[in-house]
Amino acid sequence: MLMTSIVWIGRIQQNKNHLILYMSEYKQLLDEATGPNPSNIYQKFTPEQVIDILSSQYNDRINLLSTQQNLLSKQTSIINSKEDELKEQSENLERLGDRLFTQKRVIVYDEKDDVYNQRMIQFLKMSMFAMSLVIAILVYKKNK
Repeated sequence: MLMTSIVWIGRIQQNKNHLILYMSEYKQLLDEATGPNPSNIYQKFTPEQVIDILSSQYNDRINLLSTQQNLLSKQTSIINSKEDELKEQSENLERLGDRLFTQKRVIVYDEKDDVYNQRMIQFLKMSMFAMSLVIAILVYKKNK
């Protein structure tokens, strides 16, 4: 919204500058045509010349407006593509975040399983050690 306001303010300023330029050209043309007395306008230019001058100025303004429309449409398409890219990147970030949390959860489960497995292995080792001591004591007493 702010970007659109800034763009429109810039365009209004640009149009104002063009209007000031047009008015100064018009006054200069009028001064050249009339001199100090405005009633002499028809003495320097024929009506066809005045119409030609005004029509060329009109065509210039129409071309300027079409150029501004083209620039506006290009700017809009660029903004839309950037918004689409931003939306796509945010979706990718969210998807990667979900995958990261899933991997963290899997790692925590694996660690819990590893702790359980280590305790079972220690228990089995202690059981085997105790059984081997019992067997060794039984063999020793039997041989004595």
